[in-house]
Amino acid sequence: MSNIVLITDFGLSEYVGQIKGTIYKINPQVNIIDLTHNISKFNIIEAGYILFNSIEYFDEQSIFLTIVDPGVGTNRLPIIIQTKQNIYIGPNNGLFTLIIDKLDIIRIVKILNPFYLNKIISNTFHGRNIFAPISAHISKGIRITDLGSEINISEIIRLEGFYPSIAEIRLMAL
Repeated sequence: MSNIVLITDFGLSEYVGQIKGTIYKINPQVNIIDLTHNISKFNIIEAGYILFNSIEYFDEQSIFLTIVDPGVGTNRLPIIIQTKQNIYIGPNNGLFTLIIDKLDIIRIVKILNPFYLNKIISNTFHGRNIFAPISAHISKGIRITDLGSEINISEIIRLEGFYPSIAEIRLMAL
């Protein structure tokens, strides 16, 4: 059985409980690990950094559900990234930059299949209505290729903020 590892910017809100309730409703046997819910609000770079620097401490085949999503309700894609070791679920907003740049990617799937989502999809809470049920179904053994269609790695948003610029390096040297 795989773990679902949660990373959010929800703090001490009821939203964490709603995500867990959604997951347990689908798979009551799954192990949910709260890595952190204290990411600074909408700080995609902080979330991506913490995600990438934490994966070595978890079993292979862990499912990392990372929800820091300032673009919720927009046209950004909900995605699943499968690597040789783990699965990553969340919005295509740049938070997976280090995963894409540094890990061996098997496939990336754009979440499309409504059968595996909550019946009602809120414009403001894709974490509960899209990402949580998808992670729960994957933890039960559903193949990610049944959840949507594969997309090319070139469609993944990358953020330069993970890498210092020459100007920043010069500033640090002063």
